[in-house]
Amino acid sequence: MNFFELTYDILPALLKGTVVTLELTACSISLGFVLGIALALGRLYGNRPISAFSSGYIQFFGVPLFWYSCSSSTMDFLAT
Repeated sequence: MNFFELTYDILPALLKGTVVTLELTACSISLGFVLGIALALGRLYGNRPISAFSSGYIQFFGVPLFWYSCSSSTMDFLAT
């Protein structure tokens, strides 16, 4: 069995995985867009509790730079 036969045998599974990945990406982008618009409108036009919740959510999840600077061993420690 050479490389091309192995690739030909695995190709259908890879294509199915690609389709699933694209579907999940489209769903995530759509959900993120809708959630972002809802939070922005809540922050701008909501009453005080809705505006406070939206602002807090945006402030908490809007700065992911801390997690990017953590090493993998630190993340492993935090996960356990």
